[in-house]
Amino acid sequence: MTTRTLMKFQRLILIGISVSLGMLITSAVTNAHKPITSKYTYNEHIYPIVKNSCGSCHRDGGLGPMSLLTYEEAYPWAQAIKEEVVSLKMPPWKAEEGFGDLRTPHALTPQEIDILVEWCNGGTPEGKTPIPTKSPNSKSHFDIDEPDLIVGMPSHYTLDESTSEATRFFVLSLDLKRERWIQAIDIRPGNSSIVRTATLFTDNSGKAKLLDSKDPGLGFSSADDADLTFETLLALWLPGQQPIQLSDRAAYHLPAGSDLVLRIQYKKNWTNEGSEMTDQTSVGIHFLENQPAEPIQTIVISAPKVQSVGEKIKFKHPIEQDINILSLLPRLSTTVAQLQVEVTVPNESKETILLLNQPTPGWASQYWLESPLSLPRGSWIEVSITPEYSNAKSAKTADANTTTTSPQLRLNYVAHKRTAYLNTNAH
Repeated sequence: MTTRTLMKFQRLILIGISVSLGMLITSAVTNAHKPITSKYTYNEHIYPIVKNSCGSCHRDGGLGPMSLLTYEEAYPWAQAIKEEVVSLKMPPWKAEEGFGDLRTPHALTPQEIDILVEWCNGGTPEGKTPIPTKSPNSKSHFDIDEPDLIVGMPSHYTLDESTSEATRFFVLSLDLKRERWIQAIDIRPGNSSIVRTATLFTDNSGKAKLLDSKDPGLGFSSADDADLTFETLLALWLPGQQPIQLSDRAAYHLPAGSDLVLRIQYKKNWTNEGSEMTDQTSVGIHFLENQPAEPIQTIVISAPKVQSVGEKIKFKHPIEQDINILSLLPRLSTTVAQLQVEVTVPNESKETILLLNQPTPGWASQYWLESPLSLPRGSWIEVSITPEYSNAKSAKTADANTTTTSPQLRLNYVAHKRTAYLNTNAH
């Protein structure tokens, strides 16, 4: 049993014990106020967990519909907090433990779940230790020092009162006279209450500028994101996910004359629904002065365009040179029951390197590996997707009015050499 599998098993045991105790306590209480039975308090125990694992969304001006960063804000939501952490829905980390050696997992530990559940069941005591009054996770500055270059959307993009969500592409012109090498990308949302995800690509073809010129609004949209396969995936921003800083042995190549393309997924919550909202996201870029040992490249693996509704989807891609995989980014258009990525190495059995349960298109994470995964020429990458519905009839009924696009998997990789590509000291 792997360490991560053991942690998951321990977590499930603690959840069962905590929920059982909570049911006993709840059944014994008949008045409106629970007695204080928890040894954990918000100020001493709950706030550190919320600050580190929830505060990037659940803060004033954040993507979440409520702040949880003060006792007064958190305790009315105790029942909802318990339900979300017990069901493992929050924080939204979809990767199953024990499959792939992933960097910076976002799942709560078994001890953290136990503390939260006991506090919720045990009267939600406040505690006496004062806590900071300023939101600790506000994205009002760049996370990796001062960037060498800051570029942004040319003006504010507006979600009008009647628009709840939208996906938009913005061209960021750099006017580069010579090639550059990027070591880190730091995306800073202009309005974190509506920016759900932000993805940055390079475009060396001029395709993005052409699409932009044909759209009368700021930026452009696409009916099928799968058709927009820009050259290199540079960065993905999600609330609470820290930017990745590379070592000087690998970097993203940016040819002279290249543009950046910023894909932003906007979504209002119930607190700003019906209001006009604006955003002007910016990007901080950190360059390497010299060419690194290896340029980072992207493989895009797409599912077949024609698919049988309600049936399992499988697609694979051959590895034609020795490579080291650094990260994986699945892209879906609808929620599915499960997504699995397997690798097959010549003369060896299959190995699962990523397993996602109920991944959603609104929370597409880029999964970085703790160490590069070496694959020799002749290996295969295979993606299996299990639909949310168990039969075609249910799927057809659910998807009758839904337009879907083909699933994708983007892999960032470098040529096969044994070296460190990530800066392990960066956070």
